[in-house]
Amino acid sequence: MGNRTFRAGVMVASAAILMAAWVPSISSGATAPAKAYTWGINAELSGPVSYYGTQIQTGLKAFVKAANANVGKKGHKTNLVALDNQASGSQAATNQTQLITSNHAIGTFGNVLSSDCQAATGITARYKVPMACLSVNTPNPWVYDLGDNNGTSTSADLAAAAKVSGLSNPKIAVLVINTLTDITMASDLSIAAAAAGDSVVSNQQLSLSATDFTVPVANIVAAKPDVIVMSALGTQLVTIQQQLASSGVTVPILFVDGSTNMPQVVSLPSTVTNVYPMFGATPLIQPNSTDKYVKAYIKALKGVGVVPSLVSLNGSVANVYLSAYAFSLAQAKCGSQCTGPKMQSLLDQTKFSLGALVSNYSFTPTNHDPFSKWYVYHLTAGQHFTLVGTYVARQ
Repeated sequence: MGNRTFRAGVMVASAAILMAAWVPSISSGATAPAKAYTWGINAELSGPVSYYGTQIQTGLKAFVKAANANVGKKGHKTNLVALDNQASGSQAATNQTQLITSNHAIGTFGNVLSSDCQAATGITARYKVPMACLSVNTPNPWVYDLGDNNGTSTSADLAAAAKVSGLSNPKIAVLVINTLTDITMASDLSIAAAAAGDSVVSNQQLSLSATDFTVPVANIVAAKPDVIVMSALGTQLVTIQQQLASSGVTVPILFVDGSTNMPQVVSLPSTVTNVYPMFGATPLIQPNSTDKYVKAYIKALKGVGVVPSLVSLNGSVANVYLSAYAFSLAQAKCGSQCTGPKMQSLLDQTKFSLGALVSNYSFTPTNHDPFSKWYVYHLTAGQHFTLVGTYVARQ
């Protein structure tokens, strides 16, 4: 059995869950199974953003279980080790050290908060092991975007603001949570708006734990915007939309975090017609899709007990599934003597398309954000999504 043949077989086997490819049989030479590799989960599995952390864990479990079932006797299976960083930067750094030095992880996933990702970045760079974060504020050669990067949304925000408001140069109110990525997004949006002849008439920030929105809502009402660009938790969206409406403000709300907050988005009353969820990774994934890649994805999620719905199929669970697919391709090519630097080199050559899941997913040595588009939908009648437009992300 030649080395080239062996690596090709492993690559196809580990990717079979999404590619639906024929897996060639492995000739009966050696008897020992191939070495299993370890992936680490360093995520917020408790605390204010635990919903997103548990989605990451679910998506990885689904992919790994399905991929391991298709890897074949001589393929490299993958083990998962999950650690809760508790939404703490210091714990994220500690977890990253343990996953790499004690558990010998060849790649790690998680870090919902950009501050947690940043805290773990020094560790992952020191040990030269690739890490995928949900929120990346500061680019690093060893860090890969796992999901929607709000920092790339500014051109989409402006184009969509003009579209949904019907105005060439709308007055925009910006409301974001005070994470590193959102603060950067708000700053970039103000600069881009000024350059385009638009105007940001209000720029408000919230903490993750905020439940009193009296001041930011009052400031937005006073500013009389034509459209609102918002990045916030789903629960915050629901309350703020209600309070704005009670104050007579029913202008379009572009909700940048639409895909990752589907439980609250679809829970909005059917009478609410001014919310426009944005998706910065995958387009909306429908449970009744006939696309073969979506069907394979749904099958894998069912394998870990997930009941398909708009809520369970969209968001971080889908984003991390695609990230795991990219890592699995690199790991398969990496072979039996895989190292962190070799994984990095292979990840930087990643490029694939998976039907309705993602049209173009790629990493390069200078760009670790794999998503090139933003999708804007209009939400009506509770769970009805109409595509408003597809916009190129700022890379």
